[in-house]
Order: sequence, then structure tokens, then C-alpha cells
Amino acid sequence: MKERGRYESVEEYKAGTRTSLEANAKNRERNDRIDAAMKAITDNAECVVAEEIIKAEVERMYADFEHQMSHYGIKPEDYLKYNNSSPEQFRAERKEPAERNVKMRQVMRAIIKAENIDVTPEEVKAKLRDPNVLAELTHAAKHNGGSAEEYAYNDMLTDKFFEFILANNEFTLEKAEESAKETAATATEKPAAKKPATAKSASGTTAAKKPAAKKSTSGTATSKKPAAKKATENKAE
Repeated sequence: MKERGRYESVEEYKAGTRTSLEANAKNRERNDRIDAAMKAITDNAECVVAEEIIKAEVERMYADFEHQMSHYGIKPEDYLKYNNSSPEQFRAERKEPAERNVKMRQVMRAIIKAENIDVTPEEVKAKLRDPNVLAELTHAAKHNGGSAEEYAYNDMLTDKFFEFILANNEFTLEKAEESAKETAATATEKPAAKKPATAKSASGTTAAKKPAAKKSTSGTATSKKPAAKKATENKAE
């Protein structure tokens, strides 16, 4: 078993594989919860997205696709043609997902602002002490703009936001939409003793209101977890 690198025996290999599979399954479950919660919250959020912002998001998505194809030395037009598509069709098909992406970011910004979710400079420095993380984020910054510190900040802010969503919404995946409707309806609403906090989106529209915790019918939490870690837009945006 030496060719396996980390493992000295079959037993160690089996134990390591089991641990890895269990961790992957747990992450998938968490990601599924986050995806379900965010989709339901976004779908039920009352916010209007300007057409110009949607177009800009579509172009960003096309640029990402173009960058991916460049790794394989393929022109995006050739790839799309091979798949009986075209740049025009690609953009048309991405309009709805683009609008959903923008709405999701509006909701995230509103909740983050209303709940004072933030990341300290000390937390950013601690994350970047890991040489692997620093190398990865520096590479991303070099190719996409920005800095490793900004990427670290956004990654950690996204994680804190998702943890807040999971901690304040308890539901089974089958009932995620019902639970998140209440979250979307109260995203900026503060506790009774405080004034409501309303967050505005970049397009000037009012986003969703503060999530409210909800119990399952049995009175216990059945689930609590995007994309793929989902990145929050730069604070400057």
C-alpha cells in the first residue's frame, strides 16, 4: 500500500477512505441545505433587478465560460457550435440564472447588513497564514483582479452568512421552500424592541427581510447548508 502515499496498510487505507467519504457526504448534505434555503429565500424575496444589471451578469457568466474554454485551447464559439448552440443562445439561456444570481446577492447583502455580519482583519490574516490558502487566493487574484486579502474576506463573509442562514432556519429539504418563505418575508425585520433595518441593493431596490428561525413539526431540527462555496461580491460593490 505504499503507493497510496499516506497509508501504510490496507486497514489504514480503508479507514482513511471511510473518513473521506463521510466528510464528502456531510459537505454535500450541507451544500444541499444551503442551496435549498437560498433558492427559496431568493424566489420569495421582493426586489426588482434593473435590466442593465442582468445584462452585465450575463456578460460576466459568458466571460467565465470563455475563461474555462481557454484552459483547453478551445474558442467558445467553436465549442458552442459543436453543441448546436451559439453565443447569442448562450446569453439568452443565461438571462434567468443571471437574474437569480443578482437577486441572491441583493438578499445576501441585505441580511449581512441587517445582522451586522462581518470579518475582522485579524481573521483574514489568520486565514492567509495557511500557505496553501495564500497560494490559491493569490493565484485567483492574479487572474481575476483584486487581492488575496479581498478573496479571503469574501470567502469568510460568505461562510458566516451561510452559517447564519442554517442556524436560523430549521427544516427538512422537502419543506425548505415553506421555511424560507418566512425568511424572505422578514429579512430586514429586527426584534420587537428595535427599529426595523432595511438594506438597499446596488440597483436601489429594497431587498429581503431578516430570516426568522422555524422549527420542524416534530419540534426538533431536521436540517440546518451555495456554490459550491458561493462567493460574496466584493464589499466595494
